[in-house]
Amino acid sequence: MEKYFSVWSVAFIVIACFFLFLTRKAWGKKIREMKWSFRKSGLDASSSQEQSTQDTPDKVKALTSELDRYGISSKEDLEKLLNAITENLDKKDKEIKRINDAFEAIYSFFETYKFNFLNYFLVPNSKLALVWFSRQPSTKDNFDMNFDLQSSAENLSAEKAAILNALLTHSLLSLGENNQYSVTPHGMKFLKMINLI
Repeated sequence: MEKYFSVWSVAFIVIACFFLFLTRKAWGKKIREMKWSFRKSGLDASSSQEQSTQDTPDKVKALTSELDRYGISSKEDLEKLLNAITENLDKKDKEIKRINDAFEAIYSFFETYKFNFLNYFLVPNSKLALVWFSRQPSTKDNFDMNFDLQSSAENLSAEKAAILNALLTHSLLSLGENNQYSVTPHGMKFLKMINLI
């Protein structure tokens, strides 16, 4: 067993050395990149504490000159700047909220106008059909057979098709899975507005 193990160990070491020899340039490049990234991030193992301490005054001077450029010479100036930024952000948030409220008011007005139009435009049978669909989704065939149309029209199937078309056109109904028609959220809002549900 020891003889078998040692042959495989030697073979593995030879293959690993051959692989490293073939890829030596790529490994060298990768190691140089890692060393550079450690230096950039301040994690260079070869740098000393003394060198780091010597760099600190230069960094402080650069930061101070940058702050002076913006007129910040004390802690109070920095706090004033941060407070001004915070107030500005609060004003922007209030302005955004006011704009959102205006859009909601416009949408509500538009929706009310559309619902009033639909209430005027749709005949009573169309509204009753929408209530009928709100109780359970249904197929067109089931609607044709089971919805009681209160009309004196000669062709009841054509009247039911017109009702279905009107409800679909105004997005009060939608066609879903298994060819079943169901009331949309828009349709439910309409029914609530005209107090039918």
